[in-house]
Amino acid sequence: MTIPDFSVKRPIATKMIFLLLIIVGMYSLRHLPVNLLPDLNYPHLRVVTEYPNVGPREVDNFVTKKIISQVNGLENISSIRGSSKDGVSVVSIKYNWGTDMDYALLFLRQALDQVAWSLPHEASRPTILKEDPSQKPIMGYALLSENLPALSELARNVFAKRFEELDGVAKVDILGEYRRNIRVNIDPIKLMHYGLSYDEVAEAIRWNNLTFMGGTIARGDKKYSLNISGNLVNIESLKKVAVMKGKHPIPLEQLAAVVYDYEESYNKSLLNQNETIGLMIYKESAKNILKTAKKLDAAVAELRQEYPGVQFVGIMNEAAFVRSSVNNLLQSLGLGSILAFFVLLVFIRKFWKTLVIFINIPVSIVIIIMVMYFLKVDINVISLAGLALGCGMLVDNSIIVFENIHRHESGKLDKQTVAAGTNQVARAITASTFTNICVFFPLIYLSGITGELLKDLALTATASLAVSLISALSLMPSLLVTRVPLLSFLRRYRRAKPFKTKRLALRVYESILEFFLKRRVILLPVLIIVFMVVLFSAGHLKKEIFPETSTDLYEVHVQMEENTPFDKTVENVRSLVALLNDSISGFVFSNIGMSRTGSAFGSESVNSAVLTLRCDRETDAEKEIHDIIDKADIGLIHAEIKQKKNVLERLGEELDYEYIVKIKGNNWDNVETAYRSMVAGLANAGYDVSDWKLAGSSLTYRLRVRQEMLEKYEIARGALLKFIQTQLQGLEVSTLNLVNESFEIVLTPRKSRDLLVNKFLHLNYQKGKLLIPLGRLVHLEEMSTVSEITSENGEPTIEIPLKPGANDSRNIEKEFRNFVKRMNLPDGVQITVESSLVKVKGFLLPLIAVFLLSLVLIYSVLAIQYESLTLPLIILVSIPFALTGTILLMHITGTSLNIIALVGMVVLIGVAVNDAILKVDFYEKWRKKGENLISAVKEVGKIRLRPIVMTSFTTIFALLPILLLPEGNTDLWKPLAVVIIGGLFSSTFLTLFVLPVVYITFINKTTNKIEHE
Repeated sequence: MTIPDFSVKRPIATKMIFLLLIIVGMYSLRHLPVNLLPDLNYPHLRVVTEYPNVGPREVDNFVTKKIISQVNGLENISSIRGSSKDGVSVVSIKYNWGTDMDYALLFLRQALDQVAWSLPHEASRPTILKEDPSQKPIMGYALLSENLPALSELARNVFAKRFEELDGVAKVDILGEYRRNIRVNIDPIKLMHYGLSYDEVAEAIRWNNLTFMGGTIARGDKKYSLNISGNLVNIESLKKVAVMKGKHPIPLEQLAAVVYDYEESYNKSLLNQNETIGLMIYKESAKNILKTAKKLDAAVAELRQEYPGVQFVGIMNEAAFVRSSVNNLLQSLGLGSILAFFVLLVFIRKFWKTLVIFINIPVSIVIIIMVMYFLKVDINVISLAGLALGCGMLVDNSIIVFENIHRHESGKLDKQTVAAGTNQVARAITASTFTNICVFFPLIYLSGITGELLKDLALTATASLAVSLISALSLMPSLLVTRVPLLSFLRRYRRAKPFKTKRLALRVYESILEFFLKRRVILLPVLIIVFMVVLFSAGHLKKEIFPETSTDLYEVHVQMEENTPFDKTVENVRSLVALLNDSISGFVFSNIGMSRTGSAFGSESVNSAVLTLRCDRETDAEKEIHDIIDKADIGLIHAEIKQKKNVLERLGEELDYEYIVKIKGNNWDNVETAYRSMVAGLANAGYDVSDWKLAGSSLTYRLRVRQEMLEKYEIARGALLKFIQTQLQGLEVSTLNLVNESFEIVLTPRKSRDLLVNKFLHLNYQKGKLLIPLGRLVHLEEMSTVSEITSENGEPTIEIPLKPGANDSRNIEKEFRNFVKRMNLPDGVQITVESSLVKVKGFLLPLIAVFLLSLVLIYSVLAIQYESLTLPLIILVSIPFALTGTILLMHITGTSLNIIALVGMVVLIGVAVNDAILKVDFYEKWRKKGENLISAVKEVGKIRLRPIVMTSFTTIFALLPILLLPEGNTDLWKPLAVVIIGGLFSSTFLTLFVLPVVYITFINKTTNKIEHE
């Protein structure tokens, strides 16, 4: 018994099965996470190590190189990039796609633990950060209050903890925070008076703030562990610490002022021109972003009531963007479904039969959601795109079944008629469905970012096709044979006068088909020539990884002159923000300096900043921002302005430039020399080098110890260097642990920050009762140094973008290589230029391979289905001609060739062959009846005219909202709509008029027989 036979004999059982599936689907919907994108498992980690108050060369030699050497032997690493800046080392590690990042994180942590002992004592413990463009904060708030330090403590101890307690919140980053410590400001005069040294004071504090195990003691026949506690309990106990001078204890408060203070910070945040504390909230990867955002909104509402003096200003809301993106796709899906319904109604003109066909869409979607739940596919823009794509295709099989039942109908719909009509096309629609599955299913095996992104679309679309086939063969026949009161009422209106245009359309179609059949000798060569010309024109389409989307948010990265003090940088940024506020409406959020947390809003160095602003007016905002920055006199050496990218654009942002220049060598000085000579030469040759962002040289001082003077005064080198360190940056000697908070105890001389050079040299080093000016023990040398040292896989490397300028040429790589040959490069230096097109191909070639694999799979399925090697070739002819309409519409709409467009082309393979399969299937059945070949082709053409047009138009109208809705969050999927709509127009024309010509030509050649009318 076939599925259609069971459905018409047991209609109630069939409908109850579908009802149960619908109930499970509705239940599954409540438990499916909602996110912007699927979990990409992005294979990129970053190791950040702070080495305060140390220059780039020292950071590179003592931190960066050691870390790179240690992690270089780990498995599955694709590349390692190092960056050494003033006071910080950043090592970026890219793994191969598909690497289990949980294990990678574990092994990296083990490797860093092994190298930690060899790093300088002053360096911080290496911190591992996940570098995932898709894992950015879901919500961000700027906190405003009159007392910023107190607000910072509230944010850290109350707000952040309250948010992190919520289900779904992973962590909270705090920007521009104030961190309290305890400063022991030594009075040098009193220190000299008592004949004490800084080391003696530091040791006294350490020995009075210790806790350690003292072994065990016995009591009776029992043993107990002994805990020896000498901890300081508060700041008052610290003041009472005795510093011993011989046998005389001297309280610390007699030697120093012990006070609460704030660490010297190199990170501040501004909301417009007001200093603020920023809270960036991240969610757990497996949680529903909309539910998490709802909980956060409720928590913020409670905090506003509890702390009325604190303003919570929203500066970003990724959840709102996700909600908008999902809603837009759902609206497109809903509107597309409605349009598809009206298309069916126009053709069928019987409301109840149209309703029977259309009901397959919502039923199938709910069942697909159930399948998504068991396949662990989230609701995101990728999976929803698969649903939107399937919206028109979901009814294709039902339309074909209905049309064939209608053709067998003789006044009434009985069970025998419904079963016979469904069984007749069951093989054909099964073949067409499996060919479509052959298109989507290979996408699951794609590797890299393309595979991670498209896996959900492939699974959703495959489930849609399977459900649509089952629904067409079972649910629809059971509905057609069931007497439902509502449907019985609607059946009163089933008698409809035939369209007057129906016979006219058939006559017009027959005339055009007759015209092509008589000229089939010249028709195919002409079409082949047209296809080749259009295919050649595809090479002129713009190529990119992901389509650009519109946004009103902009990012401005600014870099001040080297050696600009941090306070001056803050003042300059505040001045720039004032100019932006006067000219452009909307907020400006600025993050200045280096963030401890590696936040998405963090800038690159202490004299740089990232400004995020919204332009609410219809204007060329980028040009206006450029003009404002050009007029601002704030000591900028570089400013970069760009629209804030969405997640997918950030994944491909390394391809923003057409060419990348790499300068490598075994010595940084040689690499830097080659870079600077090349910049001058390229600028003179007409190339745009304005975006070359190698950090410029900055003035620094090198301290050299006068060894002969150390020997004269019997001073240990280590003691002198520790004295200098204490004078300049203080000395962390211990930690005061209280109940809720810990404070670093920092030993410093009074007013030790930002010493002038001459005052520094006049500091007195105490040796017993002798005071020796520091200028007699050391001397300073001025020197120039680069403010950043970069490397790739351990080799000093400068990587910079190259944009063709006035001498733009297709042979730019050849010209550049000739330019490099004329340069006098230092020993060991190599300069190469790479086209970003190579990386683009790395993204696009896998999809092209899937395209070809899909063709092979479709041919194999059709060959098995028809036991023929010729008929599949006839059907596959529809694919290249379908691409003709696609490429033409891409030219007309200005659509680029990108991953989304290529996905559309892959999808188009299955869509284009559906009608061709059914038509060829009917041709074969009519030929087996002994019909004349030409007559069979014409008769089948008239029979299949309406269903072909219906299936094409339902899919076109289902995707039309994505194409026509205003710019916004559907921009990402417009290339897919363009590709399929354009391809459907040309493939429909091909199926109606060209396929009969191809079929006759092939059959005549294979049978060596020419049939004439």
